[in-house]
Amino acid sequence: MGPGYSGTDMEDDVVVEAARLARAYAGNMVAPDLAEDVAQDVALAVLRRVRRGMINEDCAALRPLVWRMVHARVVDLVRRTRSRLTRDATFVRDRDEGQPSWMSPSDMLDGAELGGLYQRTLAGVSEACRRAYVMVREERLTYAEVAQALSVSSHTVGAYVFTVQREFRRALEAAGLPSDYTRRRPRRAA
Repeated sequence: MGPGYSGTDMEDDVVVEAARLARAYAGNMVAPDLAEDVAQDVALAVLRRVRRGMINEDCAALRPLVWRMVHARVVDLVRRTRSRLTRDATFVRDRDEGQPSWMSPSDMLDGAELGGLYQRTLAGVSEACRRAYVMVREERLTYAEVAQALSVSSHTVGAYVFTVQREFRRALEAAGLPSDYTRRRPRRAA
């Protein structure tokens, strides 16, 4: 038995007081059903400290200790709840989006069709546009790097990339494929 431990009566008194304080503090921080769980957790933690001799019968020192313990458990509870809600929302979103294309042969066919559309569209633009687009989008080079390689300005590279993207939008519209990219912006009144 550690220092400050004077027997079962003192242990009971300290734990009962800690539970009462924890219920009061937790009741102001969380819903009543959760407050009781937090209070029980804190009471058990205080009991362990009493048995180790870390707490004596001085109830004045018990108040700030219990408040810190309640606060820490409530913060932990909030963090775990947020994390669980985020995981649940991600699961629901992923579930509602349907199966990945690799799980469905018909979707893989659509992917193959889109690949063909991509290749045909790229083949239909000028060599300079195609080279700039491939270097920017597939090779992940910066506009400045592409401009230096092609001996043109960065603005010209941007124009080439824009031209190819416009052709992709037109090809998607012609194929009747839904895409956020096919939405036209309203024209400004002159």
